Amino acid sequence: MTSGMDTYQLLMEQGTLLRNLFALLSLCSARLIAAMVVMPATSAAKLPGMVRAGLPLWIGLFIAWGQSPDVVARLSIVDVGLLVLKEALLGLLIGFAAGMIFWVAEAVGSMIDNLAGYNNVQQSNPNSSDQSTPVGSLLGEMAIWAFYVLGGMMAFLGMLFDSYTWWPLTRMSPDGVQMLERFAQMRLGEYMLSVAQLSAPALLTLLLIDLGFGLLTKTAEKLEPNSMAQPVKGAVTMVLLSLMIGVYFTQLRGHFMLVDLSRELNKFFILAAER
Repeated sequence: MTSGMDTYQLLMEQGTLLRNLFALLSLCSARLIAAMVVMPATSAAKLPGMVRAGLPLWIGLFIAWGQSPDVVARLSIVDVGLLVLKEALLGLLIGFAAGMIFWVAEAVGSMIDNLAGYNNVQQSNPNSSDQSTPVGSLLGEMAIWAFYVLGGMMAFLGMLFDSYTWWPLTRMSPDGVQMLERFAQMRLGEYMLSVAQLSAPALLTLLLIDLGFGLLTKTAEKLEPNSMAQPVKGAVTMVLLSLMIGVYFTQLRGHFMLVDLSRELNKFFILAAER
């Protein structure tokens, strides 16, 4: 009888240990899982299913290894659920901020295609199931290529590890929701400004071509020069992209390596912790 009770007690202890381990692994992996879901560079089209599912768990194991053994044992199921939700929100924030450069590249290409007259040429976007314009898809793919080649993935993982120092697993900030909203609004403003700045040279050139063909139409209406406007704008767009794309990626090298973003997130988390 005593042996049976000891076995039952041992099984209960093992079950509690496994439950705590599963809860801790879920807590440590939620931030990276949410970030990878949002980022275009880690979408299902770029990473195989096993890698995309296993990478957050492996990194979560390393993070869980550095936690206190009783970090989950002292928490109730409701507390663990709230912490996982908080971790998922932080992961969405990090993924949204890190993925901004890819959306900027696609938006710049879409604006160029729109003014060049090729907005009706839609194709499947390799990064998602949505439709995109040819130049938008090209710039998006090149942005992801530059992200991996320049070491952006290593910088992203390093920034994610640092975020656990800035905002620990078991810390809940009372003003976290307001801080998340303000940070998201700030990044959205930077997104719109970056799209306007990067696409301005090409848009201005295409606008001048439109004005030139408009004046030519007024003086030589019978020649119907408007039929030549779209091919000319398409050729000029390709020349501009060939000349400027190297300059763009050179100037945006720091953004692909997430240097500025790491400092911004550090300030954000420190400010959130002080409130």
